[in-house]
Amino acid sequence: MRGAHDPAVMFDNTRSDTMQHDLREFLSRFVGTVVITLAPVVLVAFVSMPLALGHHPGEAPPHAGVAFVHMT
Repeated sequence: MRGAHDPAVMFDNTRSDTMQHDLREFLSRFVGTVVITLAPVVLVAFVSMPLALGHHPGEAPPHAGVAFVHMT
């Protein structure tokens, strides 16, 4: 009978590969889901902020002489 430390048992691909394959498949689907979910959120945030402000957040407004008006 083979022990747990026997090299033939340690490198038996029928048992260890399935768990690694399942974990890799789960993680790839999970990361794919997270990326697909966050992509529209990031796109909307980075497109709507400059449109609402009229300029990019780090830049000075093009019409600096006008008094500040709140967005709401």
